[in-house]
Amino acid sequence: MTTDEAKLKFAIDTARAALVAAAEAAHELRPSDPDDAECERDMEIALLVKSIEFLCGPNLQVLNEVARLLVEADHREHDATIVEPRPS
Repeated sequence: MTTDEAKLKFAIDTARAALVAAAEAAHELRPSDPDDAECERDMEIALLVKSIEFLCGPNLQVLNEVARLLVEADHREHDATIVEPRPS
């Protein structure tokens, strides 16, 4: 692992608790109508895609690491399935 990769890993690990707490809080925000949940998810995906359109490669790497962390936390919370670590 290079120094820069170690710095990125350290930064993501440092943010882990805050990101997991934010994810847990977001899960508490339920749609007023459960039938709207899928539509709201689709809207969030569309907004995410639009917001990352112009990110550079390194920032996309950071975003990918954050997404991996959130998926890992979600799997642990819901079904104890661990996401495979990203290959180095």
